[in-house]
Amino acid sequence: MPPNPIPRWPENAGGPRALVECEDAVVQDGLARVLRESGYAVATCGGPQTRASHTCPLVTEGHCGLVEDADVVVHALDAADADDRTILYAIRERVPETPVVVEVPLSATGRDDALLAGYETVRYPVTRQALLDALEAATRG
Repeated sequence: MPPNPIPRWPENAGGPRALVECEDAVVQDGLARVLRESGYAVATCGGPQTRASHTCPLVTEGHCGLVEDADVVVHALDAADADDRTILYAIRERVPETPVVVEVPLSATGRDDALLAGYETVRYPVTRQALLDALEAATRG
């Protein structure tokens, strides 16, 4: 299967910009749909494993237009994967003012407290209302 095209923001979309980072295309589509229906302009990224380079430009190059231009990031990549956790550290380092909602498995309770500090969390599998509540809490500040 060929790698996904370079993700971009939709043209002429109004509303706050929400970046959805999720490797599972079905889950990604559901999250993006909820956000669009709630008035967000949405861009999606499948994470490093869906890129031809298998790297995240924010981590390897120090910048990513999607993250830098986002009003909020929904990070639904695998919290157990070291590369995906590195993305969260890179977001905190490069754009610390950007609110982030992180989807975490129930088994992660207490394990990544330092990594998740300052981020709004939702438990997997996330519901529509839990996602919207987390976005509200993350962007309220």
